Amino acid sequence: MIQQTSITGEQFSQSSLQTYLDCKQAYKLRYIDQLTWPSIQVDPQLENEKQQVEGIFFHKLIHQYLLGIPQASIDSQVLNNPSSNIKDWWTNFIFAINSNMLDLSNYSHKFPEILLTQSFGRSKLVAKYDLIAVREDKIHIFDWKTNTKKPDHLAYEQKIQTILYMEVLAGSGFANRFIKNFQLSDIQMTYWFSNFPNQSINISYGEDKHRAAIAEISSLIREIEADTLYPKTDNFRRCAGCVYRSYCSRGIKAGFEADLTEEEWNDQYPAFEEDDLFSDF
Repeated sequence: MIQQTSITGEQFSQSSLQTYLDCKQAYKLRYIDQLTWPSIQVDPQLENEKQQVEGIFFHKLIHQYLLGIPQASIDSQVLNNPSSNIKDWWTNFIFAINSNMLDLSNYSHKFPEILLTQSFGRSKLVAKYDLIAVREDKIHIFDWKTNTKKPDHLAYEQKIQTILYMEVLAGSGFANRFIKNFQLSDIQMTYWFSNFPNQSINISYGEDKHRAAIAEISSLIREIEADTLYPKTDNFRRCAGCVYRSYCSRGIKAGFEADLTEEEWNDQYPAFEEDDLFSDF
């Protein structure tokens, strides 16, 4: 997890920026006060923890696959795992690869679980990618999602994760090492959903999106730097799924995942964060 002891000059990830957008008070409690969460996120707690563990395990399976570990060895791990979700997700992943629904071929370089940073004024942007794949005319971000809710293209295109990931890749200088005469339009991003394997979301980049990303991220960081009040969200439904709700006197009882919209149910608060995975690698 990216921690902050102060605001100005610090680093920002998609998780920290998304938390601020969702609830400024949650951002303060988590990234400035660095408080641990006293409340479970959703009921049933064991089911939520199970989903987190499964998500981490599935990401590790794909990581091994991309590192060239023999598939038979990975298949054995899947078969020995009691989770039916893991078996279904892995089956969907391999089918998507073999059927070219998820095209990872024709890339000269693949960089799974890679961390990139970009200086951004007085601050630093940090992004950890599930996979960056490179060929001579394209640099492609892939992100694996285990969401149980059907993906919405517009929502994902507007996500701060999308904006940050594409901008950090553009601004870090990483692409220039592999693509001669690199252009922003060479960047693409794909979200692949293990529960919806044929509904990938593909997003392109370019000059217009680059300018919009700079403006949006700059504005958001300026707002964070200037904030002294960190008000609570007006969306009380979101509080039902927030692990900090007892600090805010907004309840003790957890909400149910089924009662929350996809916007309200996201990965900002759980212990499992996709951009923090595999910190020990």
